[in-house]
Formats: sequence, C-alpha cells, structure tokens
Amino acid sequence: MMDKKYYREMVKSKREATDFSEKDKKDKAIFEKLLKEKEFISCNNLFIYISFDLEINTHKIIESALEQNKNVYVPKVISKALGMIGVRIENFEELRKNKMGILEPLEAIEIITKDDIDLAIIPGLAFDLKGNRIGYGGGFYDRYFQGEKNKLPSMIALAYEYQLFTNITQDTFDIKVHKIVTEKNIYNISNA
Repeated sequence: MMDKKYYREMVKSKREATDFSEKDKKDKAIFEKLLKEKEFISCNNLFIYISFDLEINTHKIIESALEQNKNVYVPKVISKALGMIGVRIENFEELRKNKMGILEPLEAIEIITKDDIDLAIIPGLAFDLKGNRIGYGGGFYDRYFQGEKNKLPSMIALAYEYQLFTNITQDTFDIKVHKIVTEKNIYNISNA
C-alpha cells in the first residue's frame, strides 16, 4: 500500500496539469450536485473551508449558502498546537490572507462548536470509497472533529474523480467523510 506522501504528490501533479477551463467546468458540476444534496438543503449551520490555489472552488458554495440565510462558519487556525476554530462570516470582506496565503476571518466574533455544525465540507487531497481521506498533513481537521463517531456532523468531501483511490493509508485518528461529491458522481459511504 502506498504512503500518504505518494498520494499527495500524485494528486498535486494532476491538479497542476489541469486546464483552467476544464477545472471551471468540473467545479461547476460539483457545485450544482452539492446544492441539490439533502444535507446541504436542510443544514442551518454550515462549516466549510475556503478554497485555496487549485482546490475545488468553494466561494460560490459559500455565497449560495449566505444567500439562503444559512449560518456559514469557516476555519481559522489559531496555531499548530491549538488547532483551528469555526468562525461565522457574513461576507468575503471579513476575510484576509493568513501567512499561508489562505483566506481566514480577521476576528473570531462568533465561534461554533463542532456539536452545533449540521454539515461540514471537508478538504482533502485523496479519498477512497470507505470514506478515508488524506489531507495536507497538518491534522487540523482530524483534531477539530475528534470525538465519538455518532456525534459528528454530516461530513462531505468535494473531489475530482482523479482524487479517488481504491484503498488509502489511514491512521487511527484520521476522520472519515460520509459522502464524496465529484464532477461525475455522488458517493455515499455506508460505514463512515
């Protein structure tokens, strides 16, 4: 079985080789599929990452959720040791680039606990159809969502088809997703 570094490098190289107009088409297809999912339609408190670089564009998803009067919470990293928190935003003007170049809220006026999140949109580089994921290596999402499996919110990953693998390496602390939305399919994970 390949290690996490192998998957990260493989997906990053495929992303970098993707044509931008092709990426936009795939992002639009993913956006349209997600907005029709019952978890998105029914959620009140949405926790979602703000896309960066070549990730699937989540800006339209955030804008749509705000237009639907959903409470939108985005990650704000406190530190490597302390992890991240979920901070409510009402528009993109409240965001500034952090030292990694990722948009984050300037202030943490309203913070959500993971127990109050209805739906979490989780980033990642590689996924398998058992709900396993490989992130970027910081462990922020794994630590944030630690806890009892039955107390976690619905967790959906957005991915391109080329980010899906048969079986990826997992550690015991790695969180699983319940559903993966790609440009071609929606994969429901039964044992996540």
